[in-house]
Amino acid sequence: MPVAAFHLLPGASTSDLTWAATGAQLVKLCDASLIAPAQALGAKVIYRPYLPDDGNCDDGTAWADRVIAEIHNTRTPWPEYFGFRNEMSATAANVTAYQSYRTVLRQAGYRGIVLFGSFSVGVPDWPEWEAMRQAWGSDRPDAVELHEYFDLTVGGSAPWYALRCIEAIKRGYLPPDMPFLIGEFGSDALGVEDRQKRGGWRTKMRDIDAGYQLLDYLTALEGTACMGVCWFTDGQNPGQWGDYTTRGTAVETAIRATWARVGAQTIPISPPPAQPPQVPVQPLWTPPPLPTRKARLMTVTDYCTQIDPQGSGENRCGAGVGASGQCTLVPGDYDNYQLMRAWTAKINDVRLAANRPGNIFTYGTDSQDIIDAAPSFGLKGRMWTPMSDAEAAWKAGEVVLALVRNQLVRPRLYPDAPGWTEHADGTPIQHWVRIDPLTYHGKVDGAYLLIMDPLCYLPENGAPYQGPACVTRGSVADAIANTNAVEAGVILSVA
Repeated sequence: MPVAAFHLLPGASTSDLTWAATGAQLVKLCDASLIAPAQALGAKVIYRPYLPDDGNCDDGTAWADRVIAEIHNTRTPWPEYFGFRNEMSATAANVTAYQSYRTVLRQAGYRGIVLFGSFSVGVPDWPEWEAMRQAWGSDRPDAVELHEYFDLTVGGSAPWYALRCIEAIKRGYLPPDMPFLIGEFGSDALGVEDRQKRGGWRTKMRDIDAGYQLLDYLTALEGTACMGVCWFTDGQNPGQWGDYTTRGTAVETAIRATWARVGAQTIPISPPPAQPPQVPVQPLWTPPPLPTRKARLMTVTDYCTQIDPQGSGENRCGAGVGASGQCTLVPGDYDNYQLMRAWTAKINDVRLAANRPGNIFTYGTDSQDIIDAAPSFGLKGRMWTPMSDAEAAWKAGEVVLALVRNQLVRPRLYPDAPGWTEHADGTPIQHWVRIDPLTYHGKVDGAYLLIMDPLCYLPENGAPYQGPACVTRGSVADAIANTNAVEAGVILSVA
């Protein structure tokens, strides 16, 4: 698995560096003055010469002279990895400039890796890859620097924005043996899954979920020539990038967890020899296929809240989980809130037709209500009881709904106040949720589950978080066992 690293913004302090580089294998810096302190802490340095360095390079020789002068003026040693330009165009002209840049660095005594790039998310396009390959010929780059981002999930943003490097390998454009660096990675406003087009991950997901996206991404890159992944971004004064920072979050924990892995992928410091021209062939390494929508885990796009704009949940949890199941099993361009309302109306209809007492607002929803309503949405349902039923359903790509006593689910997903888990008279609330397995590194987590609770309203970063979350398996089992229903819930599948 490639190692993950912190990316420090220009102007980062020595305390920022100590936090980011202590115990790290890699760290990405924009200030030459921090190279020596980082190396003293045991980290290899990826240096982006922020002088500034945005865009194309008209003269690689002149740019190299300027970068070398910065190294000398700050009296710092060479970094292990030298960046070239930030998010430049994928052109033959930039290939030529890079080759001149690298030649001057070599003449000055540099013997490390000179990165070709960087390229922004979605770049290079496939014809540009081939044009650059033709331009570099036998004098190919030491390594390539790419930037990749995801919207809400890695799988939902692939292969154009995330895991584009794997697609380039599959198509024969990026040689399987060519080292590459993901110089920026994280969540950004791509508009692929998040219709609100929110920016940094802090605006749209829980930190633990962002951390798992990183681990899923690193797992997908295992076996490639990727030498590291730098999460964008951190530093003392993040300014416009405050919603992207990791410090004190589960993303930080996930990054540090990769440092202890045996065999973490980095490339040697000595530059690779020149290679003969590469002819597109069937790659030696074939990436694992991305999961289909039916078989994948729920994402934020499958989340359906039962809470209306006035803040009332109105006993619509059964409608919320039914709508969430429809989003996964019958993909469509849904307004999730209106879909939840449609399920509410249908559950009321089936209760009336079956002469059951009350309606969804006064009585709530039982398992038979969901089963009876499901065919109207292209689904079918059946009851389940032992957890083995749920495990089998997940393997079959089905959706599992559970009736729980929600005051027992941990961690708690609501404000610590009356009314969220107890009725006005103090009796516990029985509540519908959707549960999915939590997987990373290709394995199912034995301690936690993903939960889609339509009542979720968790204060985070100054605003309520409403979306999938991680809860303990044990607490869910207790919450299911402490309802007055015989069954555990309902399994939904395509009709």
